[in-house]
Amino acid sequence: CGSMNLKCRRQSSLPRYGSPVTVNKSWDLGAVATVADLRRALKFANERRSQGEASEHLLSSSKDANGTLSRPQCDTEKVLTQAVVVPVKLHVAVQRIRKRKKPKKLVAPNTSRVGRLMPSIQECLNKFWSDEVNSEDLLRLRVVFRSMSEDGLHVLCNCLPELMMRSGFHTLSEEKCREVVQQITTFDYMDFEDFSDFSERAILEERKGYQDLLKTWVPNPFDKFVEPAEQVRGFLNMLNVICTRKNILEILDFAGLKDELCNSPQEMLRFLAAYQSCEGFTKKEVSVLRSAFKSCEERAHVGPEGRLITPKSLSGGLLRFGGIYFLETWREMKYRQKINQTGVSFYEFLIHARRVRETQLQLVAQAVEKICSSDVRQGLIEELRMLCRPLGFTLQEMEVTEILQEQGLSEPFCLDLAWDFVCHLRSRHGFTKAEKAELLESFHRFQKGGEDELSTVKILELMAWLGLGGCIEKAHEMLRRVDFDNNGVLGENEFLRLMRMQKEQNLETYTLAYCKLHLGDAVTRSRLVAALAECDIFTENQLLEVITLRHGIKTAAVTFGSFAGTSQGPSVRAARTKLPGISWDAWVVVAEEARKMTPIWNRKRACFKEPEVLELKKAFGAEEVPVSDLLWMLLDSGLPLQHADERHRFQEALAEAHRTALDCSMEDDANATTAPTSCASPRSSGTVHFATFLHLIRSYLESIKQKQMQREEAALRSVSFSATEVADFRAIFTSHVVSAHVQARQELQKEPCHPLSFVVRCLATRPRVSCSEVIRMAASIGARIKMSHRSMLRKKIREFSDEKTLIDVEDEEPPDDEFALEDGVDFAGFLQVMQWMSDCNWCNINTAAEELLLNPRSVATGFSRCVSAP
Repeated sequence: CGSMNLKCRRQSSLPRYGSPVTVNKSWDLGAVATVADLRRALKFANERRSQGEASEHLLSSSKDANGTLSRPQCDTEKVLTQAVVVPVKLHVAVQRIRKRKKPKKLVAPNTSRVGRLMPSIQECLNKFWSDEVNSEDLLRLRVVFRSMSEDGLHVLCNCLPELMMRSGFHTLSEEKCREVVQQITTFDYMDFEDFSDFSERAILEERKGYQDLLKTWVPNPFDKFVEPAEQVRGFLNMLNVICTRKNILEILDFAGLKDELCNSPQEMLRFLAAYQSCEGFTKKEVSVLRSAFKSCEERAHVGPEGRLITPKSLSGGLLRFGGIYFLETWREMKYRQKINQTGVSFYEFLIHARRVRETQLQLVAQAVEKICSSDVRQGLIEELRMLCRPLGFTLQEMEVTEILQEQGLSEPFCLDLAWDFVCHLRSRHGFTKAEKAELLESFHRFQKGGEDELSTVKILELMAWLGLGGCIEKAHEMLRRVDFDNNGVLGENEFLRLMRMQKEQNLETYTLAYCKLHLGDAVTRSRLVAALAECDIFTENQLLEVITLRHGIKTAAVTFGSFAGTSQGPSVRAARTKLPGISWDAWVVVAEEARKMTPIWNRKRACFKEPEVLELKKAFGAEEVPVSDLLWMLLDSGLPLQHADERHRFQEALAEAHRTALDCSMEDDANATTAPTSCASPRSSGTVHFATFLHLIRSYLESIKQKQMQREEAALRSVSFSATEVADFRAIFTSHVVSAHVQARQELQKEPCHPLSFVVRCLATRPRVSCSEVIRMAASIGARIKMSHRSMLRKKIREFSDEKTLIDVEDEEPPDDEFALEDGVDFAGFLQVMQWMSDCNWCNINTAAEELLLNPRSVATGFSRCVSAP
């Protein structure tokens, strides 16, 4: 070692490069120079050239006193030797010394596998320099081939790019795939033998693509040190592969490159092999994937690829691994993700998960690149809001701030920060902690018997509780949008996803109203009411005043109609009054609170409309009435009160209504006019408060509505109409129903009762369509109806009706007017009648409807379109 140091030590007489040039001294070219000396020498030569010293001073001739030409002060050859030749020779010497050093050998690659059929690191490395295809490779090719084959024997040539992406090919483009296919076959499809030939050629093209990339790859650009993780990420970007820093570090450890610089082709190929052997997942993610795969339904057949799961359970496994948004992305790309119908192996399960993860990362990376490439950079909060907007999340500032504080995220804005933020945002569905807890509390309110999920009827009750009313078709549509596990019921995460989608619709409406009414310029009370009305939020003045005062929003009492007729418009008039405007975030807070508080105020009066409350209040009389008097007043209302057990159930329902009224009054104490004056139950006090009575009647009406929903749900399962046709039939049914109040008054003319029973019966009467109305519908499209057809129709209507009529089927047929009062069908029976008319072609109604639609001079009605639909 001592002799080596003496040889490598630079002589003291040798000046450093960059020092003043001494002509008389000779250079010892056998000395070893450092890289720093070489750089100083080149810098010195460049400086002398730029200053023109060599051309003007060193290389120019001058005359002496006798007038003869003299030689330059410095010999030109010596200058060139010092400035050019010497550095080049030193550079060659340094490179020779570096080549004498033996390269460091990498540790042996890991031979373990993450699952059945998954290749090890060594097997992935063999693909870079070996042309052999072993039995494991053939089996993997068979599995991938079968996943895209419809008959199991052939695969379309246009599916080959997707097959190669599933197999882990990154440099093979679609154009190169077509060139290789043309070398093998001229058909549009190929069998497995041709596919094997194609795969061997594709491996050679992939290897060539990697060689070309490694030639152009610069490990340390501009002589700057780049850490290994960023070194790998730069090369992956050349392959259009997005990977987070966390995954890169763990894969480096798995590949045995934890302490390496990753600046050589050998190390980069080792990393790519490790990435392919685990499909880019970490150990923890592979463990979760394995557990999710084991929880799926297993097929009886077990082949050489190991355990197989049914194709229907694949979505459930992906849902357990990545959640709702992971499965949502898989659904969007499902047209490209064909599923092997014979069974899905763990190898295919990892491929599907990897393709979904790549799609999600690419969406986030594109958004990050777009934000970072902007000329004007904004703050971290605003950039995260811009990031999440194309991903389906319109966030407010407080939501972004809460997530940043919880996760401890801070600048700079980059891909890793954006991905962590998006993952946490999706885990909470974009809600704050308080919003999520409030929604889950509403969800758990409607759970029965420890069930974790809600049926369709319970979904309707939940929507009504939240102020989002609707019919059975709307409940089915909402369930279809978020039923990711395909079990026909609504779970917690599915409910939160549904609420997120609903909130995004609300935020879009808020934005349109904010821009339309210029709330950013100025705000008045009338303008605020109009903006809420644009969002389908109708609040009382007292509630709106409470909300605006709570958030410090001052509004002037300027009526909206005072400038409605002017040509200047609301913005100019508001500008004259110099009223302050509100920000978009403040407007969203006000609108959301108004939307949440409106159902609370409606629940205080048991979701009755104001005219209905006044009518019930007038019939009820005093603020409190004895229980015995209430029983007498409700004797003819339709409530079951005749027997002792029915009256006992009435007492229990009364106590439950009293508890509900107290709960609603405690939600918000702003309105105390409809709240019970005391906490004493009706059983102990012997009296019933009007608020308790309202909730009692509401529970009775809800029981009737629940039975009606069950009938409609059963009818929808029995008919063959589509969702659009059912919606058209409901519109037709609604336009032909008999008013509930008219039916109740006609009944009361026969048997008078107490006014309170009359009002309750009016509210409980369901909409129905009489037989005469159905006959008029059929006659309107040209159906020729005889007496025998009318008799047949009446029998069917009584068959599908849920109430008993006064006239028996075998009795003499009554006139149409009398029958219209005593009989009819609800919407469930109406659907079944329409299905029967279409199936048996009653009165040749299908032909009549088709002729009406084909006749250009006639105007087709909704009824004719529905009946003539196939």
